[in-house]
Amino acid sequence: METITAFTTQDKKSHNSHKFAFTLSHTNYGYWKAMIEPFLVSLFGYVDGTITCLKPKVGTRDAIIDNPSYPCWICNDAHVRMIFISTISESSFQHVQGTTSRDLLLQLERVYAPHNSSREYTLKTQLLKLAMKGDETPLSYLAHAQEYATALANIGEHVKDKDLVLLVISGLREEYNGLKSTLLAHHPPITFIELHALLSDHDYLINKNLPAIPTSQPHVFTASTRTSSPNINSLHVGDGNSLPILHIGSSKIYSSNQTFNLSNILYVPEVKKNLLFVQQFCNDNNVFFEFHSSFFVVKDELTRTTLLTGPSNNGLYSLCLPSLKSIPKIALTVVKASSSV
Repeated sequence: METITAFTTQDKKSHNSHKFAFTLSHTNYGYWKAMIEPFLVSLFGYVDGTITCLKPKVGTRDAIIDNPSYPCWICNDAHVRMIFISTISESSFQHVQGTTSRDLLLQLERVYAPHNSSREYTLKTQLLKLAMKGDETPLSYLAHAQEYATALANIGEHVKDKDLVLLVISGLREEYNGLKSTLLAHHPPITFIELHALLSDHDYLINKNLPAIPTSQPHVFTASTRTSSPNINSLHVGDGNSLPILHIGSSKIYSSNQTFNLSNILYVPEVKKNLLFVQQFCNDNNVFFEFHSSFFVVKDELTRTTLLTGPSNNGLYSLCLPSLKSIPKIALTVVKASSSV
């Protein structure tokens, strides 16, 4: 007959003296599971089922009697279960079910690591479609990739490090195109834990070369060359009114490393604020804009080199040119009317 000895008071004090590093939540099950076994050490047998639940009754040659080790096993398991529960966050307490430590572990596995074809398909599809968002930082992007890989590992579908690296590189934004070939050609191959430092270094070097954003009042464009238009056209504004265009001109603006052309500048005396027609600016200068939550960037269409940058203030993007006078901002949609209207 198997014999179990109850934990002594000293045993319990020793067990309770160990503190778990963090608590289980819906985002860290993989890390929690990897640490819970060495944390519980010899007590983990109650959790994984190797120290099995004893029967309350045992048979002898003469009769069936109470199992003297059964109460000891119940007390020991209850002690282990309480230590086990102390590693679970408040948000996960709704999943604390069952009467034994083993029951609790199985319930948590069903909640946080359900292994079925649907779950596996969803996680693998999300990982294959991994893409870096426009304003996402390298740290956040890599964290998302790690979450999917960890979730797959929790259901027994481990992702190879080299495969995870390839998927992450494939999903990087266009601004990292120049870095992608370097990462792929690196020997020995880049590991996942190295990616954050490499991407952060790349961002630092790019941002270091960005034109400085002045802290003074933002400036906008003005025309330096104006010609009379034989046919007076109209500018339609948001309230439905048509404002006369008296002149059409052209100009140039200068940054620290580029001269930009401005064509078809419309002189409308009744509009007191200046606006930029982004599409025309892109066509005239072979550039493209990237709009982020707090700033925008103008890049060369071929080299992807950053040529201009500016802040977002009160919902509007402002181009800062120190050589121009301050002019208040306005937000309107510009449409050039034909002369026949």
